[in-house]
Amino acid sequence: MFASPESLDLGQDLVVSWMNVHSHPADYLTLSCGPTVDKDDYIERINVTTSSSSVRFEDLHMLRCVYVVSYYHFLNASFVLLGQVNVPMRMSIDSPQHGHLALNDHIDQMVIMYNSASNRTIPSVKYSRRDPSGSTSVFVRSGTSSTYSASDMCHMPATIVGQQWFRHPGYMHTVVMDSLDLNATYSYQFGNDIDGWSATYSFQSRPPAHEYDYIGGDPGRDPSHPDTPNGFHPIWGNYGVDSLGECGVPTVGHQHSYERSCPVFNGMCVDEGTVHIVAGSAGAELETSGFSPSLGKWSVAHVNAWGYLRAEVSKDKLHVAFVRNDNGNVYDEVTLVPWTTT
Repeated sequence: MFASPESLDLGQDLVVSWMNVHSHPADYLTLSCGPTVDKDDYIERINVTTSSSSVRFEDLHMLRCVYVVSYYHFLNASFVLLGQVNVPMRMSIDSPQHGHLALNDHIDQMVIMYNSASNRTIPSVKYSRRDPSGSTSVFVRSGTSSTYSASDMCHMPATIVGQQWFRHPGYMHTVVMDSLDLNATYSYQFGNDIDGWSATYSFQSRPPAHEYDYIGGDPGRDPSHPDTPNGFHPIWGNYGVDSLGECGVPTVGHQHSYERSCPVFNGMCVDEGTVHIVAGSAGAELETSGFSPSLGKWSVAHVNAWGYLRAEVSKDKLHVAFVRNDNGNVYDEVTLVPWTTT
């Protein structure tokens, strides 16, 4: 078996070919990355046609592991492993990825969060700006790392380490950039000297005299008040089979479509009620069954389409919009404000 290319850039396609194989119509190839449970545990499966000697796996990204393509040949009423090829990423799996900026509760700070497969050294960020005199000040700050494992999930199958259930997320690194001048442009890189540094990016620090709101996680506000190191295990949050062992995940989180309800109370649309929004455009194929009017008039917007939610929040309101991937247009949007009654 042959792989082209022999190592992958981010988002690149992989073509795997073979020679001197008398393919059976039932033959297939699988793509995996990291631990597998068995031969039926994979990211993707492509059936082989007898007229072809290659397959293409599209749009592969960094999963902090080496991709493995396996060829299974149907022989004597069973499948046998005919061959495998390993395809690493071109960059190191320990390289810093997925950097995201966030505001902090101090006006002269900005937080950088990123991900990698390594916690063998302290995560860092280098940032600088050129002042009006032309000189450049360079700052280096260090941060913290965290992760979670399959044992932190509530129950099976979320506790199964493999391709289809639990995949180790790597390490989430957080570093605070402080002493920022207001309304100034900064350049920054994140990573470290051992695992490497990211490309150079830039951001604009906050302007003076402006109010910001931010959302942050606080273990002290966890309503389940866990006293174990396994984190968020709310007694009220075990949603049974459909949550597949993910802690605190409600049933509606596994509907792979977009849908928004009117303000609902006791199954009725009311002026002041709970608005339910499901944005399930990830993790699986879209729903194909459509939307039934027999469920009631509460469903005011729905579509089977890929997309994402965009939210703007302030102390007075929350504006949410669903943006479709296929055309970039806002399909649905709503502004939520606090209730006037209790």
